[in-house]
Parts: sequence; structure tokens; C-alpha cells
Amino acid sequence: MQKQLKASGEAQISLTDPESRSMRVSQGTDVCSNVQTVVAAKHKLIVAHEVTNEPTDQAQLAKMALGAKQMIA
Repeated sequence: MQKQLKASGEAQISLTDPESRSMRVSQGTDVCSNVQTVVAAKHKLIVAHEVTNEPTDQAQLAKMALGAKQMIA
């Protein structure tokens, strides 16, 4: 498994879902995905969405805002 991890370039491998990662949740940690959505305030409709395996949202805001801008324009 260490060889597989090194070859993948990832920081971790999930044995249950290869695309999910261990993330902090309200009750400790869980193997899951991180879902981002952008909702249009006027009509309350989702205009952009993304599912990632990044455990934090820090790098997602600009990417989601640009995606939403393209969808609305």
C-alpha cells in the first residue's frame, strides 16, 4: 500500500472509495467527499457545483465564483 500511495502522489488512500478522503466532521473524522455549491440569491437555484476530495474549502471560493460567473453571464 505504501508503494501505491507513493505512486499516486496523494497524501492518503481510501479503501472504501478511491475518490474520497478522510475529513473532519462534527463527530470526529469520516471518509467522505467535499461538495461545493453556488446558489443564485434571486431565484434560489444552484448555478455551479463541484465535488472534490480536498479536506478543506480554502482553495474553493475563487474557483467556484469564477464558475458561477461563467454560468450566469
